[in-house]
Amino acid sequence: MAPQTHYATTRDGRSIAWSAVGDGPIDLLYVPQSISAMEHIWDHPTVMAFFAQATSFCRLILFDRRGSGMSEHELRGVPGAWRLWAVAA
Repeated sequence: MAPQTHYATTRDGRSIAWSAVGDGPIDLLYVPQSISAMEHIWDHPTVMAFFAQATSFCRLILFDRRGSGMSEHELRGVPGAWRLWAVAA
């Protein structure tokens, strides 16, 4: 049941994976935790139940955070934020 994945380009040229499901009059943005994987989230029954309820009244928009899931990875899969944290330390 996973929707088609699309890609948006950030200002610095990185690709961010996103998808949308439902056609309600309200856009609801699902913000994932620090690590996300849209292609696997649909496998969880509890999450599927939440998404089914949400799409009954809205268009649900999902995305994979930069450096995780199907979004473009940096430094061979290490999210960019971790690199910034390491430099700051």
